[in-house]
Amino acid sequence: MDIYKRRLQIKQYALKHSLFFNDLFYGILENTRVLSYNPFDLIGFHDDNDFLYFLNDGLVMATLEQNPDSDWYRIIYEPSPFGDISRYFLLDNNQLSWYAISQVSLLAIPFNKLMEFFKSYPQEANLLKSHLIQLEIERINLLNKLSKMNTSEKLRFLEVNHPELIIRTKYIFLAKYLGISRSSLSKTIQQISHLPFKE
Repeated sequence: MDIYKRRLQIKQYALKHSLFFNDLFYGILENTRVLSYNPFDLIGFHDDNDFLYFLNDGLVMATLEQNPDSDWYRIIYEPSPFGDISRYFLLDNNQLSWYAISQVSLLAIPFNKLMEFFKSYPQEANLLKSHLIQLEIERINLLNKLSKMNTSEKLRFLEVNHPELIIRTKYIFLAKYLGISRSSLSKTIQQISHLPFKE
């Protein structure tokens, strides 16, 4: 995917969420880096800068450790912003490590550069920050809800509320995110005869 199409995706996302502000967004778009990753690559740079990412294509997941075998705390599966949003905006101090779990295309903007734009456009920045924080809270709440369900309930909940997560994610990765074994997920799918749940 070329840079024009990637940037157009960000504009499309911003328009959908009533967040498109010409000066702020064109400043951001002009300063994005184009990145691509292979499965299991650690997403990021070797310098000390933090980045806010926008997923153009593929799937990424996050752990609290630099180890893809540790517990997963996020899966991002549709075009949207991601990164250490909680830490950026003081929701918590956890630093997440992000990994590609497929071929991944994304854009990245240095967080310090983003803050410069926020200072120049405070009103628009507040709306964008509120959106990012709400997005992060929704992702945290999703994981908390799933942690209290059994395997069948988890699958039914995702089927109703996040079907694309099931459709786009390999079962081995979906099971890891749900905190269950691959065999447990397969058994549940077999019990419903490989059919979506009845309404």
